[in-house]
Amino acid sequence: MRNRSTHPIMGGIVALLLLLGGTGAMAAAGTAGHGSSDSKDTDYVHMTIEGARYEVVAMQIALARSSCHELRVAAARIGLDHRAELHDVLDLAHSLGVSSPSWVTHEQADMLSHLVYLAPSQFAGEFARMGVEDHQKDIQDQQHEIDEGHNAAARAFAQRYLPTYKRHLAMMRALAAELSHGACR
Repeated sequence: MRNRSTHPIMGGIVALLLLLGGTGAMAAAGTAGHGSSDSKDTDYVHMTIEGARYEVVAMQIALARSSCHELRVAAARIGLDHRAELHDVLDLAHSLGVSSPSWVTHEQADMLSHLVYLAPSQFAGEFARMGVEDHQKDIQDQQHEIDEGHNAAARAFAQRYLPTYKRHLAMMRALAAELSHGACR
């Protein structure tokens, strides 16, 4: 096994995360016209930025590691959607005066590393399993913000992206089913 710090995919992950906005803070613009914002809304925005960054990088890993057509189609679509989401949530953070986290969470970084170092024979199945679990949690987080959030702009953002997460969950479940029936062997 390669040293994790010198693996070429890991170097690419670091570079991609930096390109995806890993510079730290955004300028504060205030919350005028967007309703009140509290720590729960700020946490939601931070979590969404980290999650979108994670998804973009995870999809890039999938495209780099897998030759499975079904997986590559799903990863390409999901990656495009999360790039758009990242752009939109960074705009939301800016409009709310919320700073941008500079990286993904430690847990997300560990999951990305796990994907990079999986044996090729295990990659597709583990990728699909992780994708189902992740998008189930994403749906819960969006619904929680819609139901419990105090900031109108953050709630509207969650409402806008909830269908996207549901579509991604359906794609990952379909991929898992295809894999269980012999696809990509």
